[in-house]
Amino acid sequence: MYKVQGGKTRKENSHIQLCHSCRVKYFACLLAIFWYIFCCAEGSVRAENTRFVRIYTMSDVVSGNYLIGAFSRVSSAVGMRSYLMSSVSADHKRKAVSVDLQDREIISDAESNCIWQLQKADDGLWHILSANSQLGLTASGTTDLELTSSYDDWIVRFVGNGAFEITDGTQRRIGLNSAASGVYFGRYLPQVVDTVYLALYRAMEHINSSYVPQDGDTVSLAAMLGGTAYAYCTADSLCDVGDFLTVNNRLAHGVPSCRYIVESYMNDSDSAFSLRTLNDAYLRLSEEKGIIVLRESEIPQPWGMDEISLFSLLESDTVRVYAKSDAGHHLSLTCNADGPAVSLLPCSASAITKEFKPHCVSLSGAYSMPTVDSLLQEDRYRAYDFSAADLPQRFCTKSYSFDNSNRLFYCLEEQLASLPENLGNVIAGAEGIYNAAGPITWIDRVPLSIPYSFGLNGEVVKYVRQACLDGGWETLYLPFACSTLPNNFHFEQYVGIEDRYLRFEPATEIQANVPYVFRYTGNPLQESVAELVLTSDNGQILSNCQEESVDSEYAPMAGTYEDIYVDNSNAGNFYFLNAEGTNFVRAAAGSILHPFRLYLDFADENPVGYVVYMKTNTGIISGTGQSPNDEIYDLCGRRLKRRPHGFYIQNGHKMYNLK
Repeated sequence: MYKVQGGKTRKENSHIQLCHSCRVKYFACLLAIFWYIFCCAEGSVRAENTRFVRIYTMSDVVSGNYLIGAFSRVSSAVGMRSYLMSSVSADHKRKAVSVDLQDREIISDAESNCIWQLQKADDGLWHILSANSQLGLTASGTTDLELTSSYDDWIVRFVGNGAFEITDGTQRRIGLNSAASGVYFGRYLPQVVDTVYLALYRAMEHINSSYVPQDGDTVSLAAMLGGTAYAYCTADSLCDVGDFLTVNNRLAHGVPSCRYIVESYMNDSDSAFSLRTLNDAYLRLSEEKGIIVLRESEIPQPWGMDEISLFSLLESDTVRVYAKSDAGHHLSLTCNADGPAVSLLPCSASAITKEFKPHCVSLSGAYSMPTVDSLLQEDRYRAYDFSAADLPQRFCTKSYSFDNSNRLFYCLEEQLASLPENLGNVIAGAEGIYNAAGPITWIDRVPLSIPYSFGLNGEVVKYVRQACLDGGWETLYLPFACSTLPNNFHFEQYVGIEDRYLRFEPATEIQANVPYVFRYTGNPLQESVAELVLTSDNGQILSNCQEESVDSEYAPMAGTYEDIYVDNSNAGNFYFLNAEGTNFVRAAAGSILHPFRLYLDFADENPVGYVVYMKTNTGIISGTGQSPNDEIYDLCGRRLKRRPHGFYIQNGHKMYNLK
């Protein structure tokens, strides 16, 4: 017997006397302890009361506990087998535990050694630790996976169709392999059989565990199944609201679900609340044989929500709310925990779209997928600012094509994962400092709006144009600097006007927002046009949305990133380069000047019949100063002497000649 005396423990000289029944109980307890230790060593202890739900998007990958599964086709006769990765060692790799994962959205009987803890590291990387030992996965040798205290950084990528890849930055991925000794997880190159495509199950009994209902919040009852959000709509069923679920786990405005107002339940202090309907009734739950029915009543009922699910208090019972699916994938409510848990999701009041500069729109609030799609289809918008928007989760899985557009997309750095990979022309930043998040392409003759200046940070801007090869001059106006000019083209910079002479000097590089002319100087080619590509230097791209986009030192020469239309009200003010590329002539009503080009603006001088001359490094090129009516142009913008066979431009209209 032990007694405490003076802060120390001493042993008395006495013997413990146990009766027969006590000895039996004593040895039974020892046997249970040894059996528990043995089960832990063999990995057979179950992770009880932990429900793992399969996830389908990268936005669902957050720090927490996971199961990592994979599939392997054994043979045509046996078919597909599935396994979970265990922390138990198998010849310097990880043991694969056979588990049926086919069409399973929820796993509640996983062994504890199959639980892995994903911890977010720096630069979007992850640490993968065994939940049992807190040792981390480390790449070793060619294909080995070890558990060590100094663990590696891993890249987790979503590859589509509910599959993920985990790699250490090399070409090798975590995946399945089999040998005579068994099946195990190691690091392998992608094969025809996709054993490196993994299924991730996250410990997630709650669709939005971080949300705590507050008095006055508007909420909906929701559950997650198969990577899709479902919300309670009507007739005791749940409908697909995946298009309305945002990155921050809110339901965007317009969601087709029933909505309720959270109210404190009779000033209760234990976080109980009632749910009031929009017509001032209260939501009440009744349960019979496992089936849950929701009804409206004048009498409130106490509700609560914890990390497991939404629940209601019926007299002395706590009834938790889950969703179940029938054979037709119809979801209904149940109190049986054999489906995803139902919880509350906050509903956003509205999404605010504001045109803060001409053709530039900012988004704030929670946006649904239909609303974002509609905004992106608006031709009048050229730049989008997503930085204050809570974007829909499904946005990152969409595919868009803006090949013939110069649209720009601004966002916060942490929003990059929420944007589609093929969106293009993305600019990310924080606190008003933006940088290009990838290469940017601008197409000639398409208007361009740059609402915020941004840095390139090692990325490049590429300007693409169809240049004529007949040796005539063309005008050029770019928002970026370019020190590497293409071969077979000669460039000259505009330097001023003297006594009606437009003076140009040879240029070996291009500066941003400075007027230039250029022409083809190479050998004659059979083609009439060729693609001209100019690539930016590293540096800063300035906003072009100020009132004055051209330095006054070049007046009356100006450049444009917009289409300029000439009508009777301004005819005579503008001079455009003529079709032959020899001189600037007065633009007639109906003329159009496309973006990235130069013009003369004599609006303050009213120079009717004014004659100017181009003075380039090759000499003086004369011109008339007056453009005749009914000029004919080819599709490249060159003036023609007669109508050609096929398409041509006349008075600003596209025409076709059958003869």
